[in-house]
Amino acid sequence: GLVMFYRAFFTYMWVRARKLSHSLRRPIRDIGAMLGEIGNGQWFPVRARSTIHELDEMAGSVLAMGAQLSFSEIRRNNAQSRLNLVVESVTAGLWEYRLDTDCLSLSEEFCKRFGVPATLLERPRFYEHVDREDVSALDLALEALRSGSASVIDLELRLLRPDGSSIWFLCRGRLIDAPDQKVSLAAGTFVDIDTLKQVEEDLRRRTLEAQGVSKAKSRFISSMSHELRTPLNSIHGFAQLLRLQTTDDQEDAKSLDEILAASQHLAHLVDDL
Repeated sequence: GLVMFYRAFFTYMWVRARKLSHSLRRPIRDIGAMLGEIGNGQWFPVRARSTIHELDEMAGSVLAMGAQLSFSEIRRNNAQSRLNLVVESVTAGLWEYRLDTDCLSLSEEFCKRFGVPATLLERPRFYEHVDREDVSALDLALEALRSGSASVIDLELRLLRPDGSSIWFLCRGRLIDAPDQKVSLAAGTFVDIDTLKQVEEDLRRRTLEAQGVSKAKSRFISSMSHELRTPLNSIHGFAQLLRLQTTDDQEDAKSLDEILAASQHLAHLVDDL
C-alpha cells in the first residue's frame, strides 16, 4: 500500500511539475524575446502575457525598461546633436599628430579652407602653411610631445590662407592614452580667434591713445594750474600788503577787500580744478 501510495504521489507531482514547466516556458520565452527586441533597438516590443502574476509583472517591467531606454536614447541623440553643433561652431578644424611617423592629418573642411592636402603631412610640409614667426613655437610644442616632457599643447599661431594672408588660431590638444595601441597619437582642435585678436589689438591701441590723452590732460591741468596760481598769488599778496597799509575809513580799503575776496575765490577754483 505504501509503495502504491508513493508511486501515485510522485506521479501526481511529476504531472504537476510538467504542467508548471509548460505554463512557464512560453511566458519566459516571450519575455526573452522582448529583451532581445529591446537589445536590437526596438524599444516597445509586444508585451508577453501570462496567467502567473509574477511573470506578468516581469513582462510589464521589461516594457517599462524599454520605454525608459527609448527616452534615454532620445536624450542622448539630442545631446550628441547639440555637441556636434557646438564643436562645429567653435572649432575651425581637427588635427591628429602621429608621434611615430612625425606626421599630421587635418579634418577635411579645414584642408579645403586652407588648401592643405587631405593626406598625412610630414611636419616640414605642414610648416609651409604656418606663419614663419610661429613655426618655432609650434616646433617646440610638438617636440615636447615627442620627448614626453609635455602631454598637452596650447598655443596661438597664424595659419596662411591660399592667398598668403594669415589668420589667428588657438591650437589645443593632448596625447591620447591607448595602451592597447602601438601607435602614439595626439589630437586636438583649431579654434578661430582672429576676431578676438583684432579686438585685442584695437583695445590695446585705444588704451594707448587713452593713456596719451590722460597724460596730455594731466600736463595741461598742471601747467594751467601753475600759470594761474602764480599771478593769483602775486595779486593776493600785494593786495594784502596794500590792505595792511590802509585803514578801514580810507577809500581804497573797500576796493582792496574786493580784490582780496576775488583772488581768494579764484584760488579756490584753481584748487578745485
